[in-house]
Amino acid sequence: AWLVGLLFLAAFGGTSAVAVIHGHRMWQHNTITSSQITSSAGGHPSPASPTVQSQTTATTSTYTPAPVSRKHYESMLTRAGRSVARALTSVASARTQDQLAARLQRAQSVLSDASAGLDQLIPPPAVASIHAKLVHGLSKLSDAASNAASALDGGAICAAPSAFASISGSAGARELRSAVAQLLARGYAAGA
Repeated sequence: AWLVGLLFLAAFGGTSAVAVIHGHRMWQHNTITSSQITSSAGGHPSPASPTVQSQTTATTSTYTPAPVSRKHYESMLTRAGRSVARALTSVASARTQDQLAARLQRAQSVLSDASAGLDQLIPPPAVASIHAKLVHGLSKLSDAASNAASALDGGAICAAPSAFASISGSAGARELRSAVAQLLARGYAAGA
């Protein structure tokens, strides 16, 4: 049942009711005063036939997480940068098409995970807009790796150098390089 409980408190000159609604975080507060209780015969206060005026107030609570510390942020950037660098280096060093296909798939996954992981962080306020560009760049770079894998399957790309060039020359790579350069310009350790 949604209604967890109804509590009536009697006080001199009136009655108050509080309803707690489970799962909705809603508190209902009804106040009935003696002047609001009238009988149908003559308008005098009578508890036998009340007319109730009510006021409903909904209260919600929101949780706003605090930004991570600069040190923690730089640590997360370094960790993500290392995994991205390893994945892209493995694409560039693939020797066969099967190896390249597997490494492109792995790179796409690593880039997507790095983007999602960094997107969960609340960055220091001084770099919030740069952080958004960095996350977006990683997401677009993940798309570029996926597109390179599709091009490999379709025969448009046949070797690691052309796959790596398509990824590193993508709009996502440019956006990512720009964001990292901006972080470095602000004195943040960003990358491997």
